[in-house]
Amino acid sequence: MAAFRDELLEYLLRNSGQFVDIKELVHKQCGEDQTFEQNDQTLPRCRLNVNLVLRELNEMGWINLTPTNGLSTGHHLNHETNRREFIFDVPVKARLTTKGEIEYKQLIQPPPPPAGHTVVIGGNSTGDILLHSQKSTTSLDFDHRPAETPQANTTNKKNIWASIGKWMLDNIWKIVVGVAIAFIAYKLGFKK
Repeated sequence: MAAFRDELLEYLLRNSGQFVDIKELVHKQCGEDQTFEQNDQTLPRCRLNVNLVLRELNEMGWINLTPTNGLSTGHHLNHETNRREFIFDVPVKARLTTKGEIEYKQLIQPPPPPAGHTVVIGGNSTGDILLHSQKSTTSLDFDHRPAETPQANTTNKKNIWASIGKWMLDNIWKIVVGVAIAFIAYKLGFKK
């Protein structure tokens, strides 16, 4: 029944936000024939197992069902065909809830890489993407990448201006107080 559950959740995820008829999934699991021999209990058991999955997902808050009890498992003998058939066999519709969608997506995400395994993804100025793994014995693209052109001294100039700007922001109150004192001294006539 785990396969049915996964297929149902995938189907509902594809039709997110809609009540969809799950008759095709039930037919795929239990067969399309809705009548069965009097002594054969495979179809009622299959429908009961499907119903248990539907009710479990409904109780977990992952899906909404209509009708709320899911599939009808009650059956009676049809004297004309001498076969048993299900009564009150109305189409069952289901919808994935927001909680179900979130938790199911978390469930199907691939597990994180094992501890100690780091993948580094980088690039250079030509747009090449480079991959490197610490556990691999050979690097994927590092041996064959194009030689990087040396950058001009612009990075050093940028770093100098960045450090001056950072110093000014860190010491802004000192600068403001110094300018204010210099202005007051100028207005009062304190000249050397």
